[in-house]
Amino acid sequence: MKDNNKQVICIGEILIDFIGLHRSPDIAHTAEFKRFLGGSPANVAMNLTKLGFTATLVATIGDDGLGDFLLQEMQSLGMNQDHVRKVTDVPTSTILVSKTSETPDFIAYREADCEIINSQLPDDVIKSAAVFHTTCFALSRNPARDTILEKVKVAATAGCLISIDLNYSARIWPDKDQAIKTIKEYCSYGAMIKISMDDMQRLYGNAMTSSELFETLHGYGANLICLTRGSDGVIVSRKDHALLEMPAIPITSVEDATGAGDAFWSGFLCAMLENRSLEQCVEFALKVASIKLTTIGGLPANLSLQP
Repeated sequence: MKDNNKQVICIGEILIDFIGLHRSPDIAHTAEFKRFLGGSPANVAMNLTKLGFTATLVATIGDDGLGDFLLQEMQSLGMNQDHVRKVTDVPTSTILVSKTSETPDFIAYREADCEIINSQLPDDVIKSAAVFHTTCFALSRNPARDTILEKVKVAATAGCLISIDLNYSARIWPDKDQAIKTIKEYCSYGAMIKISMDDMQRLYGNAMTSSELFETLHGYGANLICLTRGSDGVIVSRKDHALLEMPAIPITSVEDATGAGDAFWSGFLCAMLENRSLEQCVEFALKVASIKLTTIGGLPANLSLQP
């Protein structure tokens, strides 16, 4: 394990990913599924743990068999469960996901994941962390949204790096005006942002260019933006710096694209916490993402990669 002073708080959704067993363009043509621990913040916490870092997941599950499965998976991986809450009034959230080499189709059944409350994350835990990370998915519903917006203030004041995956989808967050308002508030704390081309187009429309995206998000207060473009690689924008553009690692056969963005950002955070250069952070992020793309489900256990 790394120094606890470099722990990462991941706050947001944990859920069951039911991923199709056979390649299909959509859920309608997917007949069989296999269950995996899922949810973007949970994936990042899981990946960081596998890479030898200390990650604290703040999330909520139902008091049911699927919730028990998630706790068992976390325990088997050595993940911290101290801030995962069980609730009895709603079940564990689930998502059906198609197996594809492209952006997968999905159907989300939102239940317990948004039931994150202030008492789950004491301020002293935040003050001992290096990074505070969340997602658009997590911010899309209350009480999780209000909790996260309250806790990010504490994190920023404590000197944490503020991180977010702008994994926006209108199917998850239909009120786009509310989404943009919330994103602006979160990014005002000097956020580091991971956003995909799909996310950008869903949030701002197909006409937006990468230059316009960077100008917009820096205008919100973001310090660093990673725009992931699939096989076209990554563009990184930092305030008052030249753009950094890097190609993707060629993949001969994509087994499962679900979670590739989470793998990328996990690798980026790992390298950043090791005080690597921006180029090295992106290189390592691309390496971790390439491993995920060739693996069904989560990253392999006991990864020996070093940033």
